[in-house]
Amino acid sequence: MPHVSKAFQKKRLHTAKALVLGLTATALLGCSLAQPAPEALADGGAGDPPASVPAPLAPQGLLRADQVTVGNVAITMNEAEIRQVLGEPTTVLDEESGCCGLLRHLKYPTLTLSLIKGDGIIPDFIYALRTTSPGVSAAGVSVGDSAQTVLNTFGPPAEDIAEAGQRSLVYVVEIEADRLVFELVDDTVTAIDYFSLLN
Repeated sequence: MPHVSKAFQKKRLHTAKALVLGLTATALLGCSLAQPAPEALADGGAGDPPASVPAPLAPQGLLRADQVTVGNVAITMNEAEIRQVLGEPTTVLDEESGCCGLLRHLKYPTLTLSLIKGDGIIPDFIYALRTTSPGVSAAGVSVGDSAQTVLNTFGPPAEDIAEAGQRSLVYVVEIEADRLVFELVDDTVTAIDYFSLLN
């Protein structure tokens, strides 16, 4: 039996793992991870494996709700959890809505968010969040970063809207009505928004 180097065996194991992950993603999500397996060394000699590029968070412009966090705020948080993480807001504004009951807007120095207040049976939930602060990020992408940084992190958007020198990279969050949007001017992120369309 010919001698096979440890580096070659390691690459074969990596290729097998990638294949299993790809098949699992295809079976569970109906999509492919679309990352090529590293090539085996032709001569079976030692060598470093190629640097891996992390898979984008939104391979087809689609995100799960648990993937959407802006700053320290996950969109799945209720008001008590938000206040625990961010402290007391600088401004609180309540308004009644015909469709959804009580809407509460919380303004902080680095972001503003709006939520529908729960009624004891249905919990609070965030329906809008916006930041223009460079100190706040979504999955490591911050105001001031380039469009390429967004694309490298999240992958191709569900929508790429450009008009009058502005651009919006739009990612759908779980259901059709929810969006994570990176607003850009001159190829630079100027705001990060999350919103859910209310009926």
